[in-house]
Amino acid sequence: MSTLLPESFSRDVEENVDERIVPMVRVMLADDQPEVRSALRLLLEQAKPEWTVVAEVADAQALEKELARSTSDMVLLDWELPGLTEETKRSVMHRPGRRNVIVVLSGRPEMRGEALDAGADDFVSKIDHPEELLDVLQRSLLTPKDRGKKAAN
Repeated sequence: MSTLLPESFSRDVEENVDERIVPMVRVMLADDQPEVRSALRLLLEQAKPEWTVVAEVADAQALEKELARSTSDMVLLDWELPGLTEETKRSVMHRPGRRNVIVVLSGRPEMRGEALDAGADDFVSKIDHPEELLDVLQRSLLTPKDRGKKAAN
């Protein structure tokens, strides 16, 4: 039986078996400050080119609408987003059939416990270094059980 693939193909595949396959991640940015959204987009474009910003929202009402129709894998959520009441936070975090990861961002590091208690998958302070943000985002893509273990550390 002859093959249409070049001889080098199987050798190339064997040599590259250990390379990691990097999935595309669709990200929604939820922050009322356009410069923060822009900075986040730029950081992701440079550090995670396989990730794509699929939506941006500037208030809680737009967030809820976008979540209803979005296929985002991850939401970067400003904890001080205009209109984000306690009720809205609960509905966002505990939506039936929720499949995306929610990482809360805040300029107030002391909000970490509140955000995680509310159901966020992870938390990053806006004053943290960009590498910390990237580490948290990568970590947050782990399974929920593993995320809980990492967050506790």
